[in-house]
Amino acid sequence: RVRTIVNTNLRTSYSAGRYARQERTRKTFPILVYKSRDDGLVRIEHQAWHNTALPFDDPWWETHTGPCDWGCRCYTVSMTAKMAERRGLKVGDRPQSFGRRKWVNKRTGEVHEIEKGIGAGWD
Repeated sequence: RVRTIVNTNLRTSYSAGRYARQERTRKTFPILVYKSRDDGLVRIEHQAWHNTALPFDDPWWETHTGPCDWGCRCYTVSMTAKMAERRGLKVGDRPQSFGRRKWVNKRTGEVHEIEKGIGAGWD
């Protein structure tokens, strides 16, 4: 349990730092690309989102910057449109959607609707 908590804290800290850097350089590198680890441990939804390339200001990034759940190892990479093209990525292609589900916050009683593949509270 402690290992999971420490690893998750490290990943979220690195992700926050990475996002701050990407925010500062978004004029130069306006495209974000979703990356998942390509091993047998990746969630099906996260694997389907792998290499999704969208503009930095796309609303999809509000909930999908990674990590997206406990133990998630996904992250984003910033690049230019030309860099994405050279890697064979199509900027703007909508990622696969897995539907939405309701989640009730037990502390506040608020009802949230989150996409499947995103952990409760991780959106």
